[in-house]
Amino acid sequence: MGAAAAEEQSRATAQVLAELPPGLWLQVTHPGLDVPEMQAMRPAWDPAGESIARARAADTAMLTSDAVAAAIRENNLELVGYRDLHSAECQ
Repeated sequence: MGAAAAEEQSRATAQVLAELPPGLWLQVTHPGLDVPEMQAMRPAWDPAGESIARARAADTAMLTSDAVAAAIRENNLELVGYRDLHSAECQ
């Protein structure tokens, strides 16, 4: 994924975050780095396919982008962990 595509992913995610209605939401991502260990990994459904490294690095870039950080801050979103999510489901 190139820089322009990664920037677009960040903008799109920031837009989604800005439009969330009140409630509890879960966003699943798979952050990682484009390093040799990750480059050696392939998806189980396509073991001969492309490495997952670039997609995982793009998730990391999106999650740490200024656009996403600003959307979280400007929309007063609270980041929680799985423990908080589980506690909310049990109420």
